[in-house]
Amino acid sequence: MEQLTIKEITAKAKCVKGPHENILGSASVALKFETGEYITLSGFTIWKSQYEGQPLNVTLPKTKRFTYCLIEKSLWRKIKAKIIDVYDRESIAEYVKNQKPQ
Repeated sequence: MEQLTIKEITAKAKCVKGPHENILGSASVALKFETGEYITLSGFTIWKSQYEGQPLNVTLPKTKRFTYCLIEKSLWRKIKAKIIDVYDRESIAEYVKNQKPQ
């Protein structure tokens, strides 16, 4: 059995207005392996967090009854941090783009 070692984690985030006021965006993550192969996971949701000191939260791709992927905790923390970082940059860029020149 071949072992795959992750070389790079990249994320893409998009600001969206969802059916719920706390939904801020969606994201996908690509895991690139040392072999050059990759896998892309999509359907992550970015939410306003209800926890003090944590403004954003990210949930795994899922429906009410089924979670599409299960991720080991330390890898999940890295993926979540990457998604939040990319979302922050995307939301700032969108804010700047929507500002009218004075």
